[in-house]
Amino acid sequence: MIKNISSGSKGLKVPFFKEITVNARDKHSFTTTVENFDEKNIYLEDVFLNSKKFNRHWVTNQEIQKDGILKNHSFGHFHKIHI
Repeated sequence: MIKNISSGSKGLKVPFFKEITVNARDKHSFTTTVENFDEKNIYLEDVFLNSKKFNRHWVTNQEIQKDGILKNHSFGHFHKIHI
C-alpha cells in the first residue's frame, strides 16, 4: 500500500509479503493476502475486500481500522483489466 496523507487513504499494489496482518489496539485486525505470490507477479488483477469484489485502487483508513481481509490476485505480465 502507498500512503496518501491528504486523503486518508492508501493506494493498492502487490505487497512484498504473501500475508500481512495489522492488529489494532481495540482488538480489530486487517489482513492483506496475495494469491499467486511470486516476485515476478508485480501487477494486481483482482482485489476482494471481505470476499466482495473491490473496484478501487485504494483503501481508506476507516476500512483498515475495521476487521477485514483484503485479498489480492497478482500476475506477472501486463494486460489490460477492467475494474
